[in-house]
Amino acid sequence: MRRCRASRGGSRSWSRGSGGGPAGPAWDRHTAVPIGAKAGNTVGYYEYLPPHYGNGARYPLLVFRHGVGENGNGKSELQRVTTHGPPKLIQANQWPEDRKFIVLSVQHTGDGCASPQETDDFFEFAFANYDVDPKRVYLTCLSCGAIGSWNYLGAHIDDVFAAAVLISGDVAE
Repeated sequence: MRRCRASRGGSRSWSRGSGGGPAGPAWDRHTAVPIGAKAGNTVGYYEYLPPHYGNGARYPLLVFRHGVGENGNGKSELQRVTTHGPPKLIQANQWPEDRKFIVLSVQHTGDGCASPQETDDFFEFAFANYDVDPKRVYLTCLSCGAIGSWNYLGAHIDDVFAAAVLISGDVAE
């Protein structure tokens, strides 16, 4: 991952001069993005954009990776991603408006856990397509998502994250 390639290419069509998207219920800004819905996205994911996103500011990025039970096809099974963690809170409107993160909750397709390359590719996609502050990048995962992320962090030891919280991931796999 090359963090210097961070972009200002916000994903919504809100006018930057208008201050971005509206405030309101968190679930109103939580959108399923199936495989192929945006140029360059090779996995399905849920996107949460904070109130006023698109106003020209850069925002912290939180990437969430789920456990194996939420693996799916990146399209019709994408809703599985909202079973646990931040996407569950956002879907239930329990994500406070003052928690101004871009939250991208990625669905792994196929069996097993995400490879380091799959994770790296998604970070590159996120930096190229969202208004990310490259100094405030966070990674959180559960179970198989944590296993894949431990492997990613091991392969990318020189990349700097503000924080990573990997829960219940057995690195012996």
